Amino acid sequence: NSLSRALELTGFRMPSTSYSIRIRSDIPVQAGLGSSAALAVSVVRFLSALGAEIADSFALALEIENIFHGKSSGIDIACVLASEPICYRRGAPAEELQMNWLPHLYLFDTGLRSATKDCVAKVERAQRTDLDAFPDETGRQAHLSGRVAAALMAKASELLSRPPSIESADVLAAKLPGM
Repeated sequence: NSLSRALELTGFRMPSTSYSIRIRSDIPVQAGLGSSAALAVSVVRFLSALGAEIADSFALALEIENIFHGKSSGIDIACVLASEPICYRRGAPAEELQMNWLPHLYLFDTGLRSATKDCVAKVERAQRTDLDAFPDETGRQAHLSGRVAAALMAKASELLSRPPSIESADVLAAKLPGM
């Protein structure tokens, strides 16, 4: 189980006191809402509260979440550990976004259930397919310098604490179970 794996990875020996761990969560499982990440981070925080020396909470929680998914992207772990909006790139530390304004965020549960492994496999297949919304670099640049982009850039100083950085991305994807 996740606690046993965490103990193995940290080399931490539980105090002789007995513990009863009860988990209550309102996060539905297999909904793509990060329930396994929440559990993994909870285990890390539990061990830390007991005195375990944990050098990298993210790395340990990622190893624990791998028990559930095989190979976690880490995005859910980064989000659970963050206290501010973040920019996450696999293999790099999460970067807190310094924003003067926070958007209204809405989270919807579609009621669809699917194993994360299945969703990850579908995203990986999609990454191997050319899903570019623009026919070429000229079309992409025309979009980035169009009226909507200009209007957003005009408001950037009101909305953001620093100028935005526009970068190319290989895949932009929504995390939707059952997709």
